[in-house]
Amino acid sequence: MDASKIFVLYIIFNFAFATMYSQANDGYERRALSGNRLVEVDGLDYELVDGKAEVYRFVNQNDCSRIDIPSSIVYGDECFDVTKIAYSAFAGCYFLDSITVPESVTQIANGAFSGCQRLSYIRIKNPATILHNIHPRIDCPNLPCENGIRYADKIAVDWDKIAGQPYVIKEGTVSIASNAFSRLDCESIQIPVSVKIIGQYAFDMSTLSSITLPDSLEIIGEGAFAGCANLKSIRIPKNVCDISGRILSDCPALTQIEVSPDNPRYDSRDNCNAIIESATNRLVEGCTGTVIPQNVVEIADYAFSECSGLKTLSLPASVAKIGRFAIVDSNIESIKINRNNPFLESRRDAVIDKKTGELIFAIANASRIPGGVKSIGWGAYWNIKGLENVRIPRSVVSIGTNAFGDCQKLKTVCMLGNITEIPKVLFSGCANLQSVKFPKGLQSIPNRFFRDCPNLQKVAIYESVQNIGEYAFAGTSVRKIKLPKSLHTISQGLFYECERLGSVIMPESLDSICARSFGRCKSLRSITIPEGTLSIGNQAFWGTGLESVTIPESVTQIGDLAFSYCQKLESVEILGQIEHMGAHVFNHDGGLRTIKLSSSQPPYVEQGDALYDYKPLFENCTLYVPSQCIGQYRESPFWGQFKNIEPLTK
Repeated sequence: MDASKIFVLYIIFNFAFATMYSQANDGYERRALSGNRLVEVDGLDYELVDGKAEVYRFVNQNDCSRIDIPSSIVYGDECFDVTKIAYSAFAGCYFLDSITVPESVTQIANGAFSGCQRLSYIRIKNPATILHNIHPRIDCPNLPCENGIRYADKIAVDWDKIAGQPYVIKEGTVSIASNAFSRLDCESIQIPVSVKIIGQYAFDMSTLSSITLPDSLEIIGEGAFAGCANLKSIRIPKNVCDISGRILSDCPALTQIEVSPDNPRYDSRDNCNAIIESATNRLVEGCTGTVIPQNVVEIADYAFSECSGLKTLSLPASVAKIGRFAIVDSNIESIKINRNNPFLESRRDAVIDKKTGELIFAIANASRIPGGVKSIGWGAYWNIKGLENVRIPRSVVSIGTNAFGDCQKLKTVCMLGNITEIPKVLFSGCANLQSVKFPKGLQSIPNRFFRDCPNLQKVAIYESVQNIGEYAFAGTSVRKIKLPKSLHTISQGLFYECERLGSVIMPESLDSICARSFGRCKSLRSITIPEGTLSIGNQAFWGTGLESVTIPESVTQIGDLAFSYCQKLESVEILGQIEHMGAHVFNHDGGLRTIKLSSSQPPYVEQGDALYDYKPLFENCTLYVPSQCIGQYRESPFWGQFKNIEPLTK
């Protein structure tokens, strides 16, 4: 392909990219208008949030090659400091060559310059500005590159593969952007003494085996060295004052952690191979070689997360609190708690808070929940590989988010406790879960609750449940279910794509069946819609295996495509006075043989897409209506097209 054709394709691609982001931002504009104020000043759209201004879209994308963002804007009688450049703010600005970011801006979001193919200069006046990953190799290939490292002003933002030489970040660089060296294929990298900030996941999943951090460093972002499988040791310099957490998560080879003795904020006392917040005695980060000192009172969230080399954890008498997901994915096989510890105890391979009764976490060998536990903490049984059957004792009154997440062998769960509320996410990644029995006092099941449980077959729901969220059982293998009498609405997509669902008992209390409630339930052959139901939503029974259906007198509204693509549906009887029917309610392919309407007035039917061919329906299906109303139906724009209209007999 010659150069001229390549250039044309390049222009077309960027135009399409700009259009796509323009459409995306139009949607964002509608969302912004519903909440914060949205204003345009000198060709830039700003969202006014809590007295500040955020740049989120460049209006004149094709009219300007250079932009100087102001430090503040005036709107009405108010002045707003510009503090952030939002996601995709300049996305698709093909003609943009340079941009100057004022000192007031402290954060540049992901994708802010996506598709800015000609952007070659970014001036960032505030060295402390946090620059999230901008994918410069793809989005901004013209940013300056030196020795395999790409820069936006004084911020290192990305790397290119080079051979035969080490990576050296140039002198004067003040910050390393989020994800800048993610997956870096190199054993070491030289960081100059000018660097003050290392962004989130800056070296995530790199092959670094060693790294020397300069004394100038002040801030280390979340997950900065997460997933560095070859990293063996690290030293935290004296001026580091802010560690966001999880900076050493999933570093299995890491055995040595040292903090400079001159650091006033953190320490690694007694050669403990951990990072401890000195003022609070809180252990922030640990590793395989950590020995928790006697005076540590708290283990922080994620402190030992994904520390796969850690097999035994010993807790001294001083430890009173353990944070959420503190040992998640760590494969700890044994736990030792000092017998003089007044705060924590170990029972049945689990650590329990003596005062609150909370089960904080379980170790790899756990198979049962001990009795007397009052609550199960966040991620308490996360990724416990041998856990197959869970019986939650009656003493339990609350369960934390993802308490059983990623338990891939988990098959059955029986909740006996006095639990009235469950978290939005509890069984994520539990692909083999087959049976769940909810507690008697439960009031609500959250949206998409079983989204990661395709093999779920059996569910027991008690009458206390008043609400079941959207798509709660979507995509599962549930075969039959009885819905509680207290339920008034079958929510949107509740059983969507439950292809094995063959039996549903609906409560008499039902008011409405929402959109896609039973969509694509191919094994559903029959359904009894209770009297009292008022409406059936769009695509409610779309693509099911229904063979016949009777719609009760109470129903007055039927949505678009409600019974469309039901290939086996042969007869429909509508008993009530239908006021409104959506477009394409029934199949068009001629499979439907009879429709019986009791309505004395021809129901209004929405005009559908002209591409749909109703001819097979009109020719092959017989319409039965009250004998005294046949004339009215024959004159109806929709119903009058049926070839065969016969009197309805009781």
